[in-house]
Amino acid sequence: MKKLLTFLVATALVGSINAQAPVIQWQQSYGGSSTDAGATMQITTDGGYVFAGRSTSNDVNVSGNHGGSDWWVYKTDNLGTIQWQKSIGGSNDDVPYNIIQTSDGGYAIAGWTESSDGDVTGYQGNKDCWVVKLDNAGVIQWQKSLGGTSEEEFRYIIQTSDGGYACSGWSYSNDGDVSGRKGIRDGWLVKLDASGNLSWQRMLGGNGDENGYTVEQTTDGGYIFSAVSTSNSGGVAANYGLFDYWLAKTDASGNVIWEKNYGGSSIEQMRSCIQTSDGGYIMTGYTFSSDIDVTGFQGVSDIFVVKVTTLGAIEWTKTYGGSQTDRASRISQTTDGGYIIAGLSNSADGDVTGYQGGFGDSWMIKINNIGTIEWQKTLGGTGDEQGSKIIEIQNGYLFVGNSTSNDGDVDVNLGDIDIWFTKLLFNCAPGSITASISGNESICTGQSANLTIDFTGNAPFLYSINGGPVQSSNLSTTVVSVSPVANTTYNLTYYSDNLCPNGTTSGSAEVLVSTTGPLNTAKILSGPSSTCTGNIEYFTARVVTGQNIRYVWTGPAGALFSTSNLGPFSAGPYSTIANEVYMQTGPTTPNVTGYTVCVKGSNGCGQTNTNCYSIRSLVSVPAPITGSVVGCPGTTQTYSVNVPAGAELFTWTFSVPGAVITPLNLLGNIVEVTFPAYTTGNLCVTASLACGGTSSTGSRCLTISASPTRPGVLSGVTSLCGGSPEVYSVVPVPGATSYTWSFPYAGTTIDGNPSPYTTANNSVTISVPSGYNQNQSVCVIANSACGASTPRCKTINNQIPLRPNSIFSSPAIFCNNSPVEFSVAPVAGATAYNWTLSNGTISSGQGTNAINSVWGTGQGNVTVNASNSCGSSSTLILNIIPNCRLSYSGTVTSSDKFQIYPNPARTSATIQFNGNGSNQSMRIIDMKGQLVMESSVGNEEGPQQIEINLTGVQAGIYIVELTTELQTERARLVVE
Repeated sequence: MKKLLTFLVATALVGSINAQAPVIQWQQSYGGSSTDAGATMQITTDGGYVFAGRSTSNDVNVSGNHGGSDWWVYKTDNLGTIQWQKSIGGSNDDVPYNIIQTSDGGYAIAGWTESSDGDVTGYQGNKDCWVVKLDNAGVIQWQKSLGGTSEEEFRYIIQTSDGGYACSGWSYSNDGDVSGRKGIRDGWLVKLDASGNLSWQRMLGGNGDENGYTVEQTTDGGYIFSAVSTSNSGGVAANYGLFDYWLAKTDASGNVIWEKNYGGSSIEQMRSCIQTSDGGYIMTGYTFSSDIDVTGFQGVSDIFVVKVTTLGAIEWTKTYGGSQTDRASRISQTTDGGYIIAGLSNSADGDVTGYQGGFGDSWMIKINNIGTIEWQKTLGGTGDEQGSKIIEIQNGYLFVGNSTSNDGDVDVNLGDIDIWFTKLLFNCAPGSITASISGNESICTGQSANLTIDFTGNAPFLYSINGGPVQSSNLSTTVVSVSPVANTTYNLTYYSDNLCPNGTTSGSAEVLVSTTGPLNTAKILSGPSSTCTGNIEYFTARVVTGQNIRYVWTGPAGALFSTSNLGPFSAGPYSTIANEVYMQTGPTTPNVTGYTVCVKGSNGCGQTNTNCYSIRSLVSVPAPITGSVVGCPGTTQTYSVNVPAGAELFTWTFSVPGAVITPLNLLGNIVEVTFPAYTTGNLCVTASLACGGTSSTGSRCLTISASPTRPGVLSGVTSLCGGSPEVYSVVPVPGATSYTWSFPYAGTTIDGNPSPYTTANNSVTISVPSGYNQNQSVCVIANSACGASTPRCKTINNQIPLRPNSIFSSPAIFCNNSPVEFSVAPVAGATAYNWTLSNGTISSGQGTNAINSVWGTGQGNVTVNASNSCGSSSTLILNIIPNCRLSYSGTVTSSDKFQIYPNPARTSATIQFNGNGSNQSMRIIDMKGQLVMESSVGNEEGPQQIEINLTGVQAGIYIVELTTELQTERARLVVE
C-alpha cells in the first residue's frame, strides 16, 4: 500500500539559495512483502514518474513475478500513485540498473539476467546483459540478451543522438557478442541501434580488473565511460593501489581518446560520472584512501568527488562523510551550477547530521561549483536506507532509494526492503501560497455537508483537514463532502502545492448535527419604528428552542447584518447564534414606506416560520398645500399640509430668495410665509423621518403670484343677436377677489350694468342692442388687493348668417316631372334654410341645407336663404331648364359674353365670360347628365377668364354650364 506523508516545519525560507535543506512534501513506499530494491527513476513527459528496480515480491503493489528476482517496472502520476506495473524476467534472477524514457514516449531498461525463459530470449550462459524496450503502457516491444558464456552486467543505458542506445557495464567473456578482452574483467561499452541490434562493442581496460558503471554521450558526439580499475598496463596507464576511479573518453565509435585513473593507495569505487556545463566532467562514488588524490578522509569510507577538465586533468577533489561508512551512488549538476549527490551514510559526525540509525540513512549533499557543502540532509528511520538517485525539480528534488524502516522519516514499510520515493521542496516565503476553508452548515443526522477550500498556488494542492490524511486536488476551488455524527469544526492543518511545502491556512467550517427540528416559532420582538439609509439598528427575536438553533436574518437588497454594532457587516441571509442582530440599513426604495426585516429559526433538521418586522423608511408625499395662491410682496400668509403617516419632519422652501418661513407648530407642517418682492414663486414642502436623508419624499409645491393669474378660457357663444342675452364665464382664479368684465359695443349691458363692470362673480350675462353687426371682444380681468391680472378676451361676431354660396342639383340635368335633390353648403351660424320651387313640390328637407323634390313642367327657378334667431340672409336663385338629353344640331354658338376656346380641346380649355358681381359657379356635364366637374368661379364683376384642366377627361361631348344668381348659360365642349 502507498501512503502520502507530509511534513511541516516551523521555519519558512525562500528557495534553495539558502543553506537550509529542503523538507519532505510527500513520500511513497512501493513493493510487496519481500525484497524490492535497487530502484532507479526518471521523470516522464506527462509529469509523472517511471521506476525500475528488482523485486522478489508477488503481492501488495507487485504482481506477475516469474521467479527469483524480477525487473519490476511501474509508472506513477505526479503524486506517486501507481498507474501501471510490470514484472519482467524469467524463472532465475533478473536485476535492472537503469531506466530512461525514450523519444517515442516509451522506456528502455538495462541490467542483467540469469534466466532463459519467461520474457528472456537469446540467453548465452551464466549471466547476460539484458536490454528491454517498452511502449508507454509497459508492453515489451523488443528485448536483447547480450554477452558471452561467462558473466556480463549492464549498469547504465542512454539514448544516443542517432536514436539508438549506448550501454555500459562489464564482462568476463571473450566470446559470443564480446571480443577484445584485455584482463580478468573489462569494462564493456556497447552501441545498439534503435531496434536493439548490436552496432559495435568495445572492451575497455587493461591487464587487471575493470568494472564499468556509467556512460554519457559527450557534446562532441563521443562518450565518457566511468569504471573502477586495478590495471596498470594494457589499456590503463597507471594504478595507485587496489581499485581506482577510472575514466575513459572515447570517440563516437568507442575508440579511447584518453584515459585517467584517480584515487589513493586503497580502494575507490566509482558509481557515477557526468559531463558538466563547462565541458569537463565530475565523478563520484566512495573511497577508503587518504592519500594521493584523496584528502580530508574522515573514516571507514567517504564519498569521493573528483572534478576534471575536458581532458581529465583534476581541477579539485573533495571527500564528504563522518567517522563511519559514507557512500555516493549518483551525482547531477544543478541549475545554479553546483551539484547534488545521492548516497548513504551511517555516520553521526563530520559532515553528517541527523543520522537516525541502522546500517545507514539515505544521504543527500548539495555542493557549489567548487565542492563546498551548501547543505546536507539525511533521510530514513532506524532501519536501513540507501539513496540511489536524485533529480532536481523546480524549488526542490526527487529522491529515490531503498528502506527497511517504518519510523523516523519513513511512514510505512510493506515488507523486508521497499523502494522509497520522496519529493522534497524548499520552504517558500510565508503567505506565498494560501488555502482557506469555509462552509458553515447545519445538517440532520445521517446527512452530509460540503466544505469549500480555495487554494492559491500551483496544482496539485495537498492538504489535511483536522490533522487527517493528506489529500490532493487539482482544482483551485475544491469541494469536500463530510458526514460528521456530532457538531464538528473543520480547519486546515496542512497545505502545500507543487512548489511550496509550507502554505498558509485560514478559515474554518462548522457543521452542526441535529436530531430534531426547532420546537417553537420565531418572532421579532423589538426593533426601531423607522430607519434611514446607513443607520445601524438593533433587533431581538423570541428564543427558539431546539438543538443547534441558528437565527437566520434577511432584509431588502443592500441590508447588512452583524453581531456587533461596530461590524463587520455582511449581506443576508445572516446567521447568528444569539437571538439578536445589528442591521445597517441599505438603500430605501422610492415610494415604498415599509423596510422589512425577517427572521427564522433553523437547524439541520428543519426551520420555523419566517416572521417579518416592517420599519418605516420613507413617508408619503404630503397632500396639496393649503393657502392662498396670491401673496402680496411684504405680506405674511399662513400655509399648511396634512401630516403623512410616520412623518416626523417638514422642510419648506420658497423659490424666490428673501422669503421668511416661520413654523407655527413643533412638527412644522404649518408655517407663515412673508413674501419678498417677486412676481411668481413656488412654495414647496417635503416630509421625512427625523433622520432625514433618504427618508425624504418628493416635494409638494404651490405656485404663488404677487397678483392673480390671467383667467382661463372664456366660455360662451361666439356670436350675439341683438336683444338676446348670453352667459359668459371663466374658471375661478385662485386669489382673485373680483373680476372686471368689458364689451365695447355701445348699449351693451353686463348683468344689467354698463361696460366695464366689476363684480365678485366669475360668470356674467351680456346683452347687445338690436342691430349689432360687428366683431367685438368680451374681456375679463381678475383682481386682488395686490393688483390685477392681464385680460382674457373672446371675439363675438354678428350672428345673422351669410347667403348660401351655390345651389347644386342631383342629377345636374333632369326631365320634366323628375325627382331631383337641391342642396347648399352649410352656412356658419345658420339654424334653418328656406327653400322655394317655382315649378314642382318639395318632398322633404325643408329647413335643412338639402331638399328632395319633384320638378314640374318647364323652365323655372329654385331659391334658398339661411336664417337663425337673429335674422335671414339674402336669397340665392338658380334658374332651371329641364331637359332629359341635351342635343344640338350643328355648332353651338356662344354669345360674346360666354365663350370656350379652343373647342375641340385636348388637355385644357379657356372659358371667357362677363361677371355680374354675384356668386358664380361652373359645371361640366356629360351627355348622360352625369356631373364631371364643378367649381366656384368667384363673384368678380366685368370680363373674366378661367382655364379648365381636362387631363383625365375622356374624349366626348360635354355641356359647360355657367350659373350666376341671375341666370344660367350653357355651351357645348368637345374633348378629343
